[in-house]
Amino acid sequence: MKKNKIRSIVAPLVLLAGVFYASASSAHVYNLGLMFDQTTQVLTLNCPAGTDQVRAQVLDVDPNAGFMTVTVFKDGSAASESDLIQGDGTYGDFATLAGGAGTYYLIATQTAPLFGGYFIQYHCETSGGIETTVSEAVEHQL
Repeated sequence: MKKNKIRSIVAPLVLLAGVFYASASSAHVYNLGLMFDQTTQVLTLNCPAGTDQVRAQVLDVDPNAGFMTVTVFKDGSAASESDLIQGDGTYGDFATLAGGAGTYYLIATQTAPLFGGYFIQYHCETSGGIETTVSEAVEHQL
């Protein structure tokens, strides 16, 4: 009984650590955003001169009742993509928005107001896909 309880706690932590390591080693990642009884969190990302587009994708860590989506928003335009298979350790498709240099908003949403964890991988890029990201995405204070 005690072993099963410990196993049920440790197994998700090991999976989460593996996802964190794989994600952190390959790109710019907002690591383990958490939602507590809410459906939306907003991050800001400042992209330098020479940026033509932002690409972002979301990984839904928790197999709960809601789907996780990332929306890239700037100057009234937006692009969205979702992670439709929760808890599998695989990111959804990239949402790409061509808005030039400046401040972008990365909006994480889930369809139910539950506890949820997520990662967002993001890139400021030229139109040719060359990375221009120089700052980290940070939680936007409303």
